[in-house]
Amino acid sequence: MIVIKSGAFGDYDDTSFTDAELLYRRVPDKPSFLTQRDPITGKRRPQPAAFSIRQEPDGLSIVIHGLVRALRLKTKHLCNWETHGVARFAAGHVRPKLGVIAAADPNSPHLGQAHGLIRGPEGIPPASVWNPIRDEILAHVEFFESDPDPATDTHSALDVASGAIGMCWKLLGWLRRCIG
Repeated sequence: MIVIKSGAFGDYDDTSFTDAELLYRRVPDKPSFLTQRDPITGKRRPQPAAFSIRQEPDGLSIVIHGLVRALRLKTKHLCNWETHGVARFAAGHVRPKLGVIAAADPNSPHLGQAHGLIRGPEGIPPASVWNPIRDEILAHVEFFESDPDPATDTHSALDVASGAIGMCWKLLGWLRRCIG
């Protein structure tokens, strides 16, 4: 059963997005948003400024992975990879105090229908609520400087298998296993 929780400022959590749902947040490639490269791993990590909710009146802007997949969109369009990267984390890190809702962004030509918001029952949460959640996200976030899912730009094995030729290959494989 799908439940959309509502608060004083409107909808704030759609339970059809599970706690395991992956969320993406665009992160500018600027020192205030990213750490220096780790000398051992060579990776950078988002800083608290990358998850500042104060400037966003409706909630923290995100892209919802499940909607990207359902709408057959491509993760290569998550951002301009020359000027931004992408932080990926699970929806469970914002719950139970806040939630995730889909909220189309008409200003995003590629991923606008997969856009969402993180918000609370009272809209933008106070710092006392947001800061521990932000810190939880930062502790578990994975940062990408290039497309995190390049397989979405090619035909996956499932796409091939679902086609007529793919079905023939599956049938031949099944016959071979039965006979051999």
